[in-house]
Amino acid sequence: VHMGFPRHIAERLVMNTLLGTCLYAIQSGEHVSKLRNDITSPGGTTASAIYNLEKGGFRTTVSDAVWAAYRRSLELGGMDSNVGPGRNNTLPTFWQKDMRDDTA
Repeated sequence: VHMGFPRHIAERLVMNTLLGTCLYAIQSGEHVSKLRNDITSPGGTTASAIYNLEKGGFRTTVSDAVWAAYRRSLELGGMDSNVGPGRNNTLPTFWQKDMRDDTA
């Protein structure tokens, strides 16, 4: 919409771009960083987009959002949500126990 497309076309473009990207990654069996490097031409459109995403803190914003949702799910389940980056615990208590049991 921002670039002048009608909303219904903009939505289809975004959804099909994401769908194609995910299907390509799943079907290839390769690590996503290798795929990104394979399709990113120096100075090309993908490189420009990635640069702007990184400049805007996209990776950190997505990571923070995932952690926030995870912590909230723990809270809603009555569990300790003080986990993750910058928190006291790196893993919730029940994962720590499970990991100890697996190594025994």
